[in-house]
Order: sequence, then structure tokens, then C-alpha cells
Amino acid sequence: MGAETGIWTMVMTTGEGPSARFSVAGDCLDPLKGGVLVFIGGCNKSLEALEDMYYLHTGMVHSLIFFLN
Repeated sequence: MGAETGIWTMVMTTGEGPSARFSVAGDCLDPLKGGVLVFIGGCNKSLEALEDMYYLHTGMVHSLIFFLN
């Protein structure tokens, strides 16, 4: 979502994304250098624990600095 506009936009990614899951853990790392979202584990629809990790470089350094000031 754009910090200044409040409008959601489609994220264009490369590579294979994570499978559908719930009860996932996540965090945002390094917001001053472009931001990285990290998603870890969770469960699939068969309630099997997932032991993988995905990350997304957001490139939102300007929006995050706006919030910090």
C-alpha cells in the first residue's frame, strides 16, 4: 500500500512464491535500506508444518523514512 496515497498496488515479483499457508511468522528487516519482508514456516491445508523461509525486497525506503520522521 502506498504510504502517501493509501492505495494498494500489485507487487511484481520474480521466482517461485510460497505455497498457501496459515499460522506463518513474519518480520520486516532493514527498513532504512529498502525493507525486506521475511515469512517463515506455517502450516499447509493438511496441517503439516512448513519449514521454509521466503523474503521479499520491498524497496520502500522513502515511504518508511516518511513514517519515521
